[in-house]
Amino acid sequence: GYLIFDNMKTGILMLEKRLEGGTFSDVYVAQTGEQQKCAVKVVKLTKVDSIGRKFARKEASIIQRLRHEHIIEVLDVINEKDTGSLDIVMH
Repeated sequence: GYLIFDNMKTGILMLEKRLEGGTFSDVYVAQTGEQQKCAVKVVKLTKVDSIGRKFARKEASIIQRLRHEHIIEVLDVINEKDTGSLDIVMH
């Protein structure tokens, strides 16, 4: 695995295995510093135009607010300026 980010909300997150991927995003199994499993969707913002980037950020904002027993919980959304990705951490 490798470090994806270390921030105040989620802490250290290690990507363990790529589950699925495509042109615009990849999904990984990850583990938090507290040994909790989660999924991380890495959206490649560099692969889309400004409208696509705006749409991806809006979608992340909306799903972050959803609360339902049949919908996966979004723990954090990180805009990685260095890599040009939007990382959605889900549990």
